[in-house]
Amino acid sequence: MRFEGLIIDDGVMIRGSRYVDIKNCTINRIGDLNGNVNNMDNKAGVNIINGRYITIEGNEITHVSIGVGAATYDLVVKNNHIHHNSHDGIRVEGGENWLIEGNRIHDLDDGVNDNDDTFDPNSNGSWNRHCDGMQVFQLYGPTNGLTVRGNLFYHFESMGVMVGEGPEHYSNWIFENNIFGPVGGAIFILGADIYGSMVFRHNTVVYAPNDTWTSIFGRSMNGQVYSLNLWDVAAVNGGYRFYNNILTKACTIPKAYAFVANNLFCDDESGYPYESVPGNLEDYINQSKLPGSLKSGNIAKDAGVTRYQNELLIDFNGKKRDSKPDIGAIEN
Repeated sequence: MRFEGLIIDDGVMIRGSRYVDIKNCTINRIGDLNGNVNNMDNKAGVNIINGRYITIEGNEITHVSIGVGAATYDLVVKNNHIHHNSHDGIRVEGGENWLIEGNRIHDLDDGVNDNDDTFDPNSNGSWNRHCDGMQVFQLYGPTNGLTVRGNLFYHFESMGVMVGEGPEHYSNWIFENNIFGPVGGAIFILGADIYGSMVFRHNTVVYAPNDTWTSIFGRSMNGQVYSLNLWDVAAVNGGYRFYNNILTKACTIPKAYAFVANNLFCDDESGYPYESVPGNLEDYINQSKLPGSLKSGNIAKDAGVTRYQNELLIDFNGKKRDSKPDIGAIEN
C-alpha cells in the first residue's frame, strides 16, 4: 500500500502491517501538544508497531508530539522534514534493520523547562519530557542493525541523539555523514553498550554562537551545547570505531575504544574548518547554505584516515569521496 501526496490532519498509525509506504505527505495532529501525558505520548506524526518493510519518505511532519515513533523491522525513514514539534523527532523503540537517512530535524520543545520542579515524575500527570532529535530506548526491546546517515540535527530543547540503556544490549550501529548544530543538551549521549560494532564516522558538529530560535510555544531558545558524552563500557567488545569527525573541544572519546583516529577538536582559539555561521542557523540554511561546508585552505582537507574507506564512499550530499577523504560530513 502506498499513500502519497496527502494532507493527513491527525497522524498515521501502522499496526502489524507489511509493505507500506507513506511518501510526500504533510502530517499533523489536531489539538494541544503538551499539558498531559496523552498529548505527549499519543500524538505522534507516524507511529509504527510490529510492522515490516515500511518506508516513511519525503514527508513534512510538523505540529505533532513525536515525529516518527516505531518498534518495528526493516524500516526506512528518509528525506523527511520533521520540525516544530513538542517531543522527540525520531523515537527508536525496538526492532531490527533500520535506516534513518537524509532527514532534517529541528525546533523541538515541550513548552516547559526540563528542570521545572512543579512536575512529579511519579505522578500520572507528569508530562514534562526531554525533546531530543532522536531518542533510542527499549520500550519494546533493543534495536539492532541501525544506520543513521546524512541527517541534519539542530535546535532541540534537550539532546541531539540520546541513547538509553535497557535490559538487553544493542548491536551493530552506524552513525555517518550527519551534521549537528547547537542544542540545549548534549549533541550525542551514548549511554548504553553496543555489541558487534558501533561506528561513528565523518560527522560534523557546527558551532553557531549567535544562534537563537523560537519554539512552537513561543519560547525563545538559544541552546549552546556542543558535547559528545560517551560511556567507555564498550571497550571489552572491541568494535567501537570513532574517526574522521569534526567535533568541538567539549567532546571526548574514550581512549579504550578499538579505533580512534583523525578527529578534529576545534574551539574559538584554534578556529573551525567550515564556514562560520554569523547569526541564526535557520536563516543560514534558508539562504541555501549548508552548515559544515568546508572553507578553502582548511585543515580537514585530505586529512581523513583511509582505513575502512571502502565502507563509506559518499559524503552528506551524495558526492563521491576521493582517495584522500576530507574529515567531516562534507567532501570539499
